[in-house]
Amino acid sequence: MLQSSDDSCILFYREEFRKLFGRDFDYTTDAIFVMNGDGKGIPVHVDGCTYMTDSGVIYATLDRVWNKPIRINYMVALAGR
Repeated sequence: MLQSSDDSCILFYREEFRKLFGRDFDYTTDAIFVMNGDGKGIPVHVDGCTYMTDSGVIYATLDRVWNKPIRINYMVALAGR
């Protein structure tokens, strides 16, 4: 569960992404797909992700303000190098 505030929630910090996937997110080739993991209990549509190049933070973006916990399921696709 992630804690949402406003209309997004942090999915990954830069260091967390590095730790989980062994490298930085490459915004020119990589992708992250997200969905609400509890659509019946949490009536929020997860629109997608936003990558902030300056901080390296990846946000899951929502269709409304939700100031409560939310379950976000995700899939990360990393381009081969």
